[in-house]
Amino acid sequence: MSMSVIAALGHIAGAITVQFAFGIGLMLFSRWEEKRNQKIFLQDASLALGIPIGDLENPEYKTRFVQFIAERYSSELLRNRLSDAC
Repeated sequence: MSMSVIAALGHIAGAITVQFAFGIGLMLFSRWEEKRNQKIFLQDASLALGIPIGDLENPEYKTRFVQFIAERYSSELLRNRLSDAC
């Protein structure tokens, strides 16, 4: 094999490795962001409903929690209509 073939194979292997590493990094970042957004949402719900975060999954608060989510993400709200239009 000539040196140019070896260099080409090295570039291809390097590109595949970098692409794989970038994809893994992107997945880890999106997972972190998803957990962060979920934590923020639970804090907002907890404050709005006056319920501790740990008790939001309690069955006795389920109807209030579902009602809060329905009101917050209702298509009747202007902010939700604007975000759907974008």
